[in-house]
Amino acid sequence: MSTGQLDDHPPFDESIDRAWRDGSDEQPRARVDAAILAEARKPRSRFSAWQPLAAAAAVACLAFLLVQLMPRERSVERPPRAAQKTQARQVTVPPPREQEARRETGVARTSPPAPANLEAARSLPQAADVAAATPQQWAAKIASLHASGNVDAAAAELRSFRVAHADADRYLPEELRAWAATIR
Repeated sequence: MSTGQLDDHPPFDESIDRAWRDGSDEQPRARVDAAILAEARKPRSRFSAWQPLAAAAAVACLAFLLVQLMPRERSVERPPRAAQKTQARQVTVPPPREQEARRETGVARTSPPAPANLEAARSLPQAADVAAATPQQWAAKIASLHASGNVDAAAAELRSFRVAHADADRYLPEELRAWAATIR
């Protein structure tokens, strides 16, 4: 309790302050005080010193286990680079009769490489069709995909068409040109 006066408080009677101090009992009862002091003097167990460290280790282990149990993103499997290189280097030689026919007609078209895996085999007929297709046929294919409601496939074909032909949009039907302008 403070005995000094503060400047913002009015003066008070010293006799009341003295009586208050004499009447206050700020000590705990003797029985409670003895019980608290006895507990403080008891020897501590060995484990009590290690409790904080054990709690931290338990939290770290729990965090590690939770991270291990979290679902992971699955990555797309890619063929090994060696298989990709050999696939790119493979060139099929047409039979002799086909070579003679090409020489006579002046057509110098190469056959697509043999597929190294099943996915490449599935996409191969599409690539061969595209190579053989004229820009008009390609535009018709895009129009039919769009008309059938397969807009995503039509957009993918349009992107491929634009890569192969700089003036691809010119071959599209007039009703598809507004849609094609939105595809990038």
